[in-house]
Amino acid sequence: MDASGDTSDLVDVDNLTTNGVIHVIDDMLFPTSDSLADLAIDDLSILKEAVVVAGLTDALEDEDANLTVFAPTNAAFEKLFVDLEISKQDLLSNKYLMRQVLT
Repeated sequence: MDASGDTSDLVDVDNLTTNGVIHVIDDMLFPTSDSLADLAIDDLSILKEAVVVAGLTDALEDEDANLTVFAPTNAAFEKLFVDLEISKQDLLSNKYLMRQVLT
């Protein structure tokens, strides 16, 4: 489901390419009137905190920007904390590392 409430289904996932991964869906997704920053709520609360700490809020609120965001859930961040052997606070207190993770 996209942010506007429209539904689409994944048809094929994890198609590796030389410069990324392709996931195929069965419908078009249309932008909402919300900014990317507005959508970073609920299960994306750590992402929202990280965006603020990294100083990227303005970029995500820029209505003229043409961005694609792959938004890690809180569970994905928790896995990152384990993999990097750091805490959430360790990551959020290191602006340089936070920008590397997000970009």
